[in-house]
This record gives sequence, C-alpha cells and structure tokens, in this order.
Amino acid sequence: MKKKLTVVLMLILIFFNTACSNTSLNTIEQKESVKQENSGPPKSGGTINLATMSTFDLDPLKTNDDETKAILSLIYEGLVKIDGQGMIQPALAESWEIDDTGRTYTIKLRTDVKWHNGDSFTSADVKTTFDRIRELKKLRLKDYESGFPEFDNIQNYEALDEHTFTISLFKPDADFLYQMNREILSMSFIEASKTSKTTEQTTPEFIGTGPFKVVSKTRDTVSLKRNDEYFG
Repeated sequence: MKKKLTVVLMLILIFFNTACSNTSLNTIEQKESVKQENSGPPKSGGTINLATMSTFDLDPLKTNDDETKAILSLIYEGLVKIDGQGMIQPALAESWEIDDTGRTYTIKLRTDVKWHNGDSFTSADVKTTFDRIRELKKLRLKDYESGFPEFDNIQNYEALDEHTFTISLFKPDADFLYQMNREILSMSFIEASKTSKTTEQTTPEFIGTGPFKVVSKTRDTVSLKRNDEYFG
C-alpha cells in the first residue's frame, strides 16, 4: 500500500512540475513577444482611443466629475495653472500684481492667445465668464453643483483694457490665485449656451484655448485634435 501511495505521489509531483515548466515557458514566450511588439523608436502623431464612464458634458461650468475634467483640461485653460509641485504658474494670465492690502489683483493677460475658432482672447472673455458664474450662483441651478466658493469673496471685477483685468476681494485670501485655475470660456460659447435650452437646439460650439480642440461630439463620444496654433 505504501509503495502504491509513493508512486502516486511521485506521479502527481511530476505532473505539477511539468505544468509549471510549461507555464513558465509560455510566460517567457509572451514576454519576448511583447518586447518584440514594443520595440522601435517612438513615433509622432497617431490616435489614442480612451473609454470612460463620463457623460461628456463639455461645459466646464456644469462639470463636476474627474474624468470629464481631465478631458476639459486639454480644451480649456484658466488664468493660472498648478504644476506638478503644486506651485502656481502663468497660463492665460502672463503676470499679476497684488496691492498692499492683499485684496486687489491686477492681472495682465497674454496677448498671443487665440480661441480655437481663430478669435483673439481678451479680458472681455474673462469678464463674461465671471458674469456667467455669478448668474449661476444666483440661480442655484442643480446642474451647477460645484458652487464656485471662491466667488463668495469677490467684491467686484473689471476689464480695464483688452489685456488687463482687475479683481477686488472683500478680504485677503492667500489661496485665491490657486482658485483662478478655473476654465475661462469664450463670449461666443457663453452666448450660445444661454440660447441652447433643449437637446433639440443647436449645441454650442465647444471652443477653448488649450492644446487640443474639439473636432466632433455626439452623445457618447468626443473627438479631439491637436491645436497647431497653441501658444504653450
């Protein structure tokens, strides 16, 4: 009986060793295959297809989910941006000055920025975006869940000229500039979005100033193309 049991155990061990060896060989072959497929220098251009659960609402004033925000960051830009070290960097704003009270910001805008439709970016676009946010805060619409808390501390704002914009706060806020990375919209987009009350009406043109522009958009998909006129 012991002899038979020993033989059976040896056969089982041989079987598992063979199976493991075959698995290891298959794994090695697969890795070699992947190496061969991935070999070669990187190529410029091409198309990337990404799947997402996002609803693809490309109006940044209505969006509150991270997946859509990642897409919007390719299309739109704020007055400033936050780098990988968490530091504030210029974006649509070229520079800024804060007065001695810490309440008034004078912001100089870039003069070389174009919207995706070819229009020039100006302080009027910034003012129109701010006006729209204030309107939405007053309406307290359910779609606009983010609440724009930074605007609770804004006393007033003004476009001094085409490329100078001022913001005055009720009280100093050391983090205020961090909040100015919110996307700026074009006047034409805002006017179109006001008239598009239902899904049957024409969808407003999604134009930004970012490195990618919208080529087409359906209910389930959005296609972006590199913006060759991008200033960055």
